[in-house]
Amino acid sequence: MTASWYVLLEEGHVDYEHAAWPYTRQWELRRTEHVEGDQEDAEAAGLQLAKTHIPETFYVHPGDRPHRSVFSTQSGTWLVKLRSRQSEVHFRVTASRLVHVEEEVAAALPEWFPEYSHSTWSHLKFLLGGSFTRKSKA
Repeated sequence: MTASWYVLLEEGHVDYEHAAWPYTRQWELRRTEHVEGDQEDAEAAGLQLAKTHIPETFYVHPGDRPHRSVFSTQSGTWLVKLRSRQSEVHFRVTASRLVHVEEEVAAALPEWFPEYSHSTWSHLKFLLGGSFTRKSKA
């Protein structure tokens, strides 16, 4: 396997639906971009992304340019803090080398497991227990 370089974008977010009080910010991988070239090319692409990216959840008024602080935390990693008016957000950009890929292998489902269907009705029946029945061994 030849070395493949990527730029990874992680953004901090709060999952309000599943978080308990107090809310904690978690990192989420938002983008993975393949970079043609070597480590220097990946680091240049990562720094460019760190200097220009604005998260979708960060509102900026038309014509505004937010305050941006880009911190180099280690070789190939940048932590970025954006601030505009009353809001603030942070994200992390990393230039990284892909070192391992393992394809998914799906195991056989048990015979009692319901058939998979894309229809909403089948999924709803499964959730309600209507089609989740074990076959009796007679």
